[in-house]
Amino acid sequence: MSFHIVTADSQSHWDAIVPIGGWIAAQNQPPGIPNERWAQNISVTWYGSGDAMADAIAGGLNPPNNRARVMIDELRGNSIQIVADCARAMRTRYPQFAGRWGCYLVNGTGIAYTGLQPAIDELLDARAMIACEFYAHQSDYQKAGDTAGERDTWLGDFFRGSRGSFPQGRLHWLVQRRKSRGSDSHISALFGVTDKFIGDWTFLDRMFYVFVNKSGYRGLLLADNGGAGSWKWDREGMSSSSRDVRFADAWRWYCQQEKTSLSPR
Repeated sequence: MSFHIVTADSQSHWDAIVPIGGWIAAQNQPPGIPNERWAQNISVTWYGSGDAMADAIAGGLNPPNNRARVMIDELRGNSIQIVADCARAMRTRYPQFAGRWGCYLVNGTGIAYTGLQPAIDELLDARAMIACEFYAHQSDYQKAGDTAGERDTWLGDFFRGSRGSFPQGRLHWLVQRRKSRGSDSHISALFGVTDKFIGDWTFLDRMFYVFVNKSGYRGLLLADNGGAGSWKWDREGMSSSSRDVRFADAWRWYCQQEKTSLSPR
């Protein structure tokens, strides 16, 4: 499944997301979202050690809390050790929760997953869910080429990595690493949806279109895998309260109906 990260009190900006696939993710349980749809986000900054974070994850998944999922926010350069230690503790002390917890991977055009490998390997060995933050800026996309084809190639490489403008290990490397570790960790992708990333809804649609056609990993975006996730539905960061409707329309077209052509919108 995928993750839709929301601000609980901004429900008018994300209510259209609820009927589509994925977990509604937030630090606190949003009103009206039952436990079975809520993924609790926890921060690496809240804990003094990986063992303490693992205990907190297990506590959230155990009765009486019964969170559907717990996700660590996030694996980045300065959290490698604590995430690795937490994943190791989850594998050895709480193996019954494999597949019910996971971690977001940091966004950025310069990010190379190979630099996060010690923690990624531990996450894969623990069968953790891994959610890749792919928050492309529309302004970067527009500057990436003179034609739509050139810009789409840039965006496809941004997702995939290991080629073109992004020769570093990214999604392709991660999927291959999962295979080499013999892991069945669930991998999903999140798109950035705030004004910081999206200038207009056409780029929102374009991200879906390019991912399914040019990332090489279309299957990750299909509904059977949870479809695309999103970050984040927050009225303070959005000029439009209907962007969730546009996202849901694109999700149904590319993820649920499995289309590879541009949506009719």
